Parts: sequence; structure tokens; C-alpha cells
Amino acid sequence: TSTDAPRPLDALAGRRVLAISAIGDHVAFESQLARHGALVESSAFSDHHAFGADDLEALARRADAAELVVCTLKDAVKLEGRWPAQAPSLWYLSQAVNIERGAAEMDARLRALLPTASN
Repeated sequence: TSTDAPRPLDALAGRRVLAISAIGDHVAFESQLARHGALVESSAFSDHHAFGADDLEALARRADAAELVVCTLKDAVKLEGRWPAQAPSLWYLSQAVNIERGAAEMDARLRALLPTASN
């Protein structure tokens, strides 16, 4: 796994990227990479996939043909310490949720669902 400093998203532009994901909507992840100019090769697994040794070996072979290997933060946590040392560095895309509309309504609903703290 890479220990280098973060890279800007424009570093994806025009690069062959192996996109590794085991999330519910891998298409959204891959589309996000493509919107930043990546030439995406998908390596999608089912949500919550438990990566085995065979998976890691196959991914490392595929990674050799890519310029960058990018996964989700969720998958980076699962692959940390297990990514083959001989494979290219594994990068992850960190994402944040930004509520553009309805934030006040969502806050009100969450407050109604969450128990109040009592001291």
C-alpha cells in the first residue's frame, strides 16, 4: 500500500486505472474515476466481499497492466497489510457526503430517531 502523499484527482486523467471495489454500487465509484479522466478497468466484487489469497494474486497480475490501482477507502481497510508487495502501489479514493438539498429535514429526522443523551 502506498505511503506517499495524497494525489490530486487530476492525476487520473488519461491513465489506465484498475478500479477495485467490493461495494454496493461499483458503477458509481468507477464513474467517478472516469469523470476525472481515468481509463477504467473494472474489478468489481460483491458488496462486503472477503478478499482471499487467490483474489489478491489475480488482482496483482491485473495491476501490472495498469498505471494506477485505485480502490475505495472501505476496501483499502480490508486490503491493508495484505496487498502483495510485488504489486504496484494501491491507492484509495476518499469520499465525503455533501447534502445539497434537504439538510435541515434530514437533521430533524435524525434527531427524532436518535435517543437523547441523559446524564
